[in-house]
Amino acid sequence: RLLAHLRFFDTLLELVEFKDTHRRWPTYMSKASEGERALGTWLYTIREAAHQGRLPDSMRGVLDRQVPGWNNP
Repeated sequence: RLLAHLRFFDTLLELVEFKDTHRRWPTYMSKASEGERALGTWLYTIREAAHQGRLPDSMRGVLDRQVPGWNNP
């Protein structure tokens, strides 16, 4: 569980850096770089978990604070 939380925060940092640099959300479409596709897939998965009520409130709160609008593509 700790490892999963560490991975979440590592990927969240990548998302924050991507958003700050590119001023857009990463995509998982084929034209994107491999790194962007991985980040876009992670964000899609997080959004799906949120919509299905499976995302812990603590993670939702961190996302809301660090990357406002993350759940509204």
